[in-house]
Amino acid sequence: MVSKSAHRRKTSMSWLDLKIWLKEQKDLVEHSFIDNLYYIKEGSTLLLRMYNSVKGVTFWLIIEPSKRISLTFSDLKLDEIDEKAQRIWRTLLRDCYISGLNQIPCERILHIDVNCRDNVKKLIVELLPRGVVCIVDSQDKILLCNEYKSMRDRSVKAGSRYQPPPIITNCFENPSKILTHIQSNDTDVTRILIREGGLPPEIAETITFQCNLRDKKTSVLMEDEMACIDKVYHEIVAINKYYEPCIILDHQNNPIGFYSYSPPQFRTDNYRIEYYQTINEVINKYFEDSLKSLLLSSTSHRLKETINSTKNAIEGIDKLINEMKNELSELKSKIFVIDNNFLELEKMHQCIVSRVRTLGWEHIGDCGPIIEALPEKGVYKVRIDNLLLEFNVRKSFIENYNDIRKTIASLEKSIAKAGEEKQKLATKLQELMKELELREAKIRYKLSRIKEWYEAYIWYISSSGFLVIGGKDSSQNIKIIRKLVEPHDIVMHADIHGASTIVIKSQKKNVDEETIREATTIAACYSKAWKLKLMNVDIFWVYGSQVSLSPPSGQYLPKGSFMVYGERNYIKNVELKLAVGIEIIDKGFRVIIGPEYIVDKRAIAYFVVIPGDKDVQLVAKEFIDYLKSSKYEQLAATLDISEIAKKLPGKSSIVRKVVKSDSVTLE
Repeated sequence: MVSKSAHRRKTSMSWLDLKIWLKEQKDLVEHSFIDNLYYIKEGSTLLLRMYNSVKGVTFWLIIEPSKRISLTFSDLKLDEIDEKAQRIWRTLLRDCYISGLNQIPCERILHIDVNCRDNVKKLIVELLPRGVVCIVDSQDKILLCNEYKSMRDRSVKAGSRYQPPPIITNCFENPSKILTHIQSNDTDVTRILIREGGLPPEIAETITFQCNLRDKKTSVLMEDEMACIDKVYHEIVAINKYYEPCIILDHQNNPIGFYSYSPPQFRTDNYRIEYYQTINEVINKYFEDSLKSLLLSSTSHRLKETINSTKNAIEGIDKLINEMKNELSELKSKIFVIDNNFLELEKMHQCIVSRVRTLGWEHIGDCGPIIEALPEKGVYKVRIDNLLLEFNVRKSFIENYNDIRKTIASLEKSIAKAGEEKQKLATKLQELMKELELREAKIRYKLSRIKEWYEAYIWYISSSGFLVIGGKDSSQNIKIIRKLVEPHDIVMHADIHGASTIVIKSQKKNVDEETIREATTIAACYSKAWKLKLMNVDIFWVYGSQVSLSPPSGQYLPKGSFMVYGERNYIKNVELKLAVGIEIIDKGFRVIIGPEYIVDKRAIAYFVVIPGDKDVQLVAKEFIDYLKSSKYEQLAATLDISEIAKKLPGKSSIVRKVVKSDSVTLE
């Protein structure tokens, strides 16, 4: 049995994980621009929004030193974050181009080559314990790091030359060579492979498991066992036999490790294995909860501080109310005793006042059961029914009595006022907790919402299930024609200069007339006709086989244009009216567009627009405010105004807003 310590929770990528991740994702990350970035102080995390113009996709690169690097198509844009912390990172990296990614062999260190116009930099990511993320210049001079520190083997300081930690020099050699050199050692094989060979623990454990070497000492290894060690090692590293990205969960269903292959030592009843398509997917899933916490912490820091201060204020009021109630209870008990002994106490008080004035304090003892006299304060104390009563000789007995009554009334008023203040704070706390809950829901949505490739374009699914896409600008129009249009597809365009090229992806099936008519709405709305505030426009369509980016000999095609050969099919007077709605998918949602009767069937809420004068951001806000006033407050809080605004063709006017009756809870 492998020791429990060997199965402790994995907290970071191994060099093998990094190697496999690069094999999977290098082609996408290279040749991408850093469109924007966020630096989160907690965890020293970098979130880089990337755009690959060749592939036409936007994604996010997540870098957590000492932990992981991965990419996601979820939108990680942060609404509230300390802008000062972002400034220097953005100055050095934003709008730069990633030209290369290189891993130091058998190390958890990645060099990302960054071209910033004429300035060449390097982003160095260390995934090893106490690792850093640094930006260095072409001479490896440190420009910026997440932290600066001096260690036993190196120093990380601004302005100094970057020094990597000590690296493995015998990478990819047969592990048996290492064991041969230290064969007299009585240490077990697993420890030597990890400590001397630099193998990730899971690989060392797999080797000893597969070769039946558990707890075996290096000094007694046989030749066939040495051969087995090398064979299993190279099979794992080559990932030609074992490649099965997975997450290991313990008997309590807690994730304890992630791997690029399925470690045989975990194939027992004590563990459960979840398999995925890629190591990138595994990394994102494994660190999903920690990323949620990190994003929530970074965007809700001030909100949580307000929540904590409000809780403390409520606790303080509770303490004060309890103290006042105790005092009030004691005073009411005193009043009760005084009322029951009023005449006797009044007579005693008159006696004491007279003696003090005529004979002095030392002669008041025979006036009654006096416990204590305090001449300097002008008071005396008596005990009746185990209650200590205090009276002032400078006041009449009835004045003393009324003072207690006034204090009772004042306390009752203060308790009521404190209770009202507590209720206000409790209401405020409830609102703050609800705001925190909504922010958590928004982050959950961001992380769970993985966009399809076609969402980089104008897109719509027809009533018959055909995918309809369109270019958001001239470059996307050309890309669609060059790379995505197939001969059987339908290509349509508004009969006006300046419009989106709309394509119905036929998948080599016959496209029905209803789908064509629906798509003309998209073609009409996303054209210059909208900006001109036209009410309708003509649309023509042709087959993909009729379009080309090659002009006739001797002619020139303007940027964003394409040639159409053969007969065009026209649909006249297509109305410029577009519906934008919210569709629920897998307990999440997405923003959809289309003709109203189609959006009405799919959306839980939607609005209809025509060309107008209101800015797209204001139109989007109007719809979100409408959701808030309805029953979809959680949905409204989760929605991003810009996500809706981007769907609008231009300045608009809302003609109708609709919310369905069925309520939906987002998880």
